[in-house]
Order: sequence, then C-alpha cells, then structure tokens
Amino acid sequence: MPFFSVIMPLYNKEAFVLEAVNSVLQQTFTDFELLVVDDASTDNSVAVVSEITDNRLKIIRNPENLNLPKSRNVGIAAATGTFVAFLDSDDKWEPNFLAEIFQMTETFPNQVVYATSYFKWFSDSFRGPNAALNRENRTQIITNFFEKAVGESPYCSSSLAIRKDKMQALGGYNEAVTFGEDIDLCIRLHAIHPLVFNPKPLAWYRQNESGQMTMSSISKKVHTPFSNYEKDFGNVPGLKKYLNFHRYALLMAAIREKNDLVANKYQLEIDLRDLDFKRKLLCVMSRTLVRWALRFRELRNRG
Repeated sequence: MPFFSVIMPLYNKEAFVLEAVNSVLQQTFTDFELLVVDDASTDNSVAVVSEITDNRLKIIRNPENLNLPKSRNVGIAAATGTFVAFLDSDDKWEPNFLAEIFQMTETFPNQVVYATSYFKWFSDSFRGPNAALNRENRTQIITNFFEKAVGESPYCSSSLAIRKDKMQALGGYNEAVTFGEDIDLCIRLHAIHPLVFNPKPLAWYRQNESGQMTMSSISKKVHTPFSNYEKDFGNVPGLKKYLNFHRYALLMAAIREKNDLVANKYQLEIDLRDLDFKRKLLCVMSRTLVRWALRFRELRNRG
C-alpha cells in the first residue's frame, strides 16, 4: 500500500502530459502510485504515457468520455494509498512536493486536508502566489478557509492532498457539477475540515492567457449550487462572503461574453454587502462599461 495515490485525469493533453507525468515520477518522496485516468482521449495522449516504463504508473481508460469530476472519482475508487493527491495533466510539481506534504502529515497527523501554494503558469510567464497568504512563511493550520480564500484560494486542484477515507466519506467530487467542481469540493471540504497550508509554491497551475473564465466553458455547464450550500452551511464563518465572491466572478465572465441569461441569474443572487467597493461598482455599472473595464484590466495584466 503506497502512502500517496496520485490521480491524474487525462483528456487530449498530448503536448503537456509527459512533463506532468515526469514531474510525479521524479519526486524525491517515492512511496506513491500514479493513476492516469484517460477520459477517452482522441489524440495521442495515451500513446505518450504508454511509452513510459515505471511500475508505479498505471493507466485507467474510461470506456467513454465522462467528465473531469467523474474521472477524478474513478481514480479515487482505484486508489490504494492512504492519501490521494491530484495533478492535472497540463500542470506539474516541483520535485519536493510530495516530500513536503508527507512532512506536513507527520507534523499535523490528526488533520485531513494538506496543500501548498502554487504558481499561476502562462505560456510565456508565471505569477507567484498571493503575498498575503505567505507572509508568515511557515506551515500552519488555517481554521477558517473561507475567510482566507476570498479573492484567491491558498491552493489549487494540483497542490492538494486529502486522506482517502475522508474524501470517500465526503462523496468525492460532485459529478453533477461540470464547471467549478474544485470550488464545489472546497465548500463541502472546508465546511468540515481545516486546511494544513504550506506557503511554498510547489505546483505549477496552467492558466489561459487572460487567466479569466469564458462562456465557452461555462454557458452550457452545471455550476456549483451556491444557494444550496448557503442553506446547508449557513453558520460557517466566512462562507457567505466566499460564495458571493464566486457569484461575482461568474457574473463578470457572463457580462464579458454578453450572456445576459447567466449574468442576470448571478446579479440577482449576489449580496453586494459582501463585496468591496470596486466589485460593487462593477456590479451596478452598465454592462458595456464593465466590458471595457475588464478588457482594460486584462491588457494591463498582460503588459
């Protein structure tokens, strides 16, 4: 039984998957298995992985395209490790990622969720982690995840490890959610469990060039049921503000892409009292002006 089961969902990442797989196989901590779950890729992704010879590597092939949450759950069900860790097939780890997570489990043995900070990775550049979350420069238990995660999460899906039995007790990833499944998991996970957080950026999380959501990925998908979680976990400190921040993010994406149906939904749901002045202003401005403002910010960030 390995200590870690590393779960890597794979769908048409021929150009990136070799670097991702090698970043796992080259870890300084070696007690792991790597489960690559191919979600019926139509390119040469599986062929690339199949050329690698390593007895820690196993390829699981879905008979048809399921989706990301289901593929991750397939990996969780097949995992034999004490912990499950996740790495997307276009991301990568620093060589000491698993070693640092293992040390965290030794230092804080009674916890469930462990994660490190990460780099946002663009095609020709990268951005470091949120400075506000790294000032203390030490591993610590964050008891209120939601208060720390408004604006930017301390971790990403590729810098996370969870006790397998607790992940299964939680029900794994919500297979009904086809956009924002990581946010959905964070809500259910941290309504119950604190986070052991290491501020070292030990994962590289690939982003699109603008770093923004687009309607091509959200308009026809099922989003996180924010209102349900507000009812279920309404007494958890910071959760309401966290949910309204993510409603705001989806509102901005919808306005950018001129999708009034989605925009109207989130504009009605947002409690403006949970937003700062700048975000409140964007919520009430004309949508034409909002699009100009978002475009200006995107160009400035690239620049």
